[in-house]
Amino acid sequence: MCSRTRITLILLLWSVSPSWASAQDADAIWHQFTDALLGDRITAERVRPLDPSLTEPLLMFLGTLRREVPAEQWERVPEVHRVGAMMHYVLPFTDAGDTSLFCFSLRIEGDTWYFAHLESIFIRLDTLSVFPASRFPDLPEPTKAWMRAEKYWSHIVSLRGVLLRERDEDYFLSLLKDGPGYFLEAKAWVPFLPPHRAFVLYLCWEQSVLQGNRVVLECMSDSLARLSTTPIFFQLYTRAAHLKGQISPDEYRRIYETIWQDRARSAGWTLEIEYLADDECVLTLRRP
Repeated sequence: MCSRTRITLILLLWSVSPSWASAQDADAIWHQFTDALLGDRITAERVRPLDPSLTEPLLMFLGTLRREVPAEQWERVPEVHRVGAMMHYVLPFTDAGDTSLFCFSLRIEGDTWYFAHLESIFIRLDTLSVFPASRFPDLPEPTKAWMRAEKYWSHIVSLRGVLLRERDEDYFLSLLKDGPGYFLEAKAWVPFLPPHRAFVLYLCWEQSVLQGNRVVLECMSDSLARLSTTPIFFQLYTRAAHLKGQISPDEYRRIYETIWQDRARSAGWTLEIEYLADDECVLTLRRP
């Protein structure tokens, strides 16, 4: 291709796409997006989610941010990453002295942007550039505990949807019962205590150290144990975008109750569960 032909082609493309430059301007796109968000003008038609089921939850989360994040925090300069047709903007929000990073992802189609995703967890694997590699960017322990729980319970809820096409709810819940195996873990891994006490203390350890939940053992005897906990399980339903469309709050809670009632019963305890505000609950265990 000669130089004159190449120049003519470039001018032709520019003439038929006069808004191309502004559409690719990261700063301009961000200001258009935040103006639309703060003005409550982002509708489902302006959303191109990573999965179609996320449209309504994403709009809900945007509404929450619009109401709760002070206007001046939206004026902060975001970190920008452009990947193909996607523009990713990382912005810090501060609440009660704690700062969290949020990644807003926009899809650029022609001269129009569409909201694609909102995420507070992102792994900086883009920083990996030397190979072979055996060490990879890490995340804080609470974040990894959240990711593990979200992966696991999302899979369980998804399997529930498949099973309920052929079987009933009781059959699904029966598959979640692991009480005898859980009690065996307690007896095997906490061998220096009587089994009934080993169960309670293993429960506290497994839920706090292994699963990353907040657990406080308030009292412990041979006939009574009481602990308070804030399970990621319940926080997921509050914060994860995809669960609410698949299972109701009562059905989701029944999963938790089925598992823990079976575990307690297998270890010789009766269990009462009291639900408090902010996803906290109190587990009271009794035995003769």
